[in-house]
Amino acid sequence: MKKSVRRQFQLAISFSFLLSLLFSSPISAIEVKQYEEYKRTSLSRTILKNFIDGVGYGYSWSNTFLENRGDKKLYCEPRKIVLNAENYIDIIDRQIAVLKKSNLPLQSIMETPVELLLYIGLVDSFPCSR
Repeated sequence: MKKSVRRQFQLAISFSFLLSLLFSSPISAIEVKQYEEYKRTSLSRTILKNFIDGVGYGYSWSNTFLENRGDKKLYCEPRKIVLNAENYIDIIDRQIAVLKKSNLPLQSIMETPVELLLYIGLVDSFPCSR
């Protein structure tokens, strides 16, 4: 893992931990295990798509806010692609595949919040030019 990506991952994990302290309800985050279960049935998949789409829009709005304030954006959205739930799910699936190929314990992977994986995937997929 590159040093900058590792640092972003560490910051994202810290951010995720802080969010989990603030929002400790059982629906505040979806772990990989739940995510994979939800993808199996059409009703759950529809609800999951709506949830993931909302998370993605949240990151997009955060970017807009940061840009308007003159701060560095989280990631740089592509100009030729309109990101939607299917794109976000594909990004999450790729991040899960990367984790499963790593040396991390399976339990740790299955407990990882998919919202964090989407964030990392967006940063990796759409980095801002320096």
